[in-house]
Amino acid sequence: MVKLTSQAKAENNVLDPIKFILVLALRTGNLMASSIEEELSDTALRSGKTMHSERPMLAPFSGRGLLLP
Repeated sequence: MVKLTSQAKAENNVLDPIKFILVLALRTGNLMASSIEEELSDTALRSGKTMHSERPMLAPFSGRGLLLP
């Protein structure tokens, strides 16, 4: 498990990794929810407050870059 956090100062956030992964997961259909509102409400109901994906959301890394399907 990899824990991702955001920068404390907004001016240091070129790209928020948490928002990026969430948007990517929604756009590629990796989450059971179909909207951000639905995913946030489902996550709030879970005891661990975690998001569950149907498939891996990030492509594996190789020595030369990303491995895309």
